[in-house]
Amino acid sequence: MSTRRAQVVVTPTYALFVVIGALVFSFLGAFWAVESIANWRGASARAYALVAIVVIGLTAFAVARLASSRSLPRAADPAAASREGRQMGIAFGVIFAVEFGLIALVAVLLDNAGRSLLIPVAVAFIVGVHFLPLARVFRLPFYYVTGLLCMACSLGVLMLPVESVRLLVLGLSVAAVLWVSALVVLLRYTGRPGA
Repeated sequence: MSTRRAQVVVTPTYALFVVIGALVFSFLGAFWAVESIANWRGASARAYALVAIVVIGLTAFAVARLASSRSLPRAADPAAASREGRQMGIAFGVIFAVEFGLIALVAVLLDNAGRSLLIPVAVAFIVGVHFLPLARVFRLPFYYVTGLLCMACSLGVLMLPVESVRLLVLGLSVAAVLWVSALVVLLRYTGRPGA
């Protein structure tokens, strides 16, 4: 059975970009979690400590995976790898610009409609959608799972009638999706197969 998708060749440079992405996931997950906890009346210092432990753990693991990636084989054709990296960067820029534009537009529309508490729900959905093309661009199939789970979180919380509960569940669930995704991509795409 043949596939049209090119296989990922994990090189030290590719691993570096995966680590950067995982760190972004880690810190954005922390943002979603902290925002949720900050708006929760029953929040305690332990909740913030748990977020810090998760972020510190993921950061330490990312640094360790990056250090171990130095022993990976270099790109067979550095010029081709460089061209491909530039193409990925351009595609990422376009996807990010569209994502940012959609978030800004939807935020303004929801605020003007008096539904500002739906803005985080819409943001989570748009963030989820943006992972779908990124999965193809970066050849990280797990990003499809990340995107679909973020979208499911945003749609699922709409069934919660109490807005404060909706925002708490949304933030914590999106944080969990981002943190698990960071862990998965670090395990799958920063070392030798099976490492």
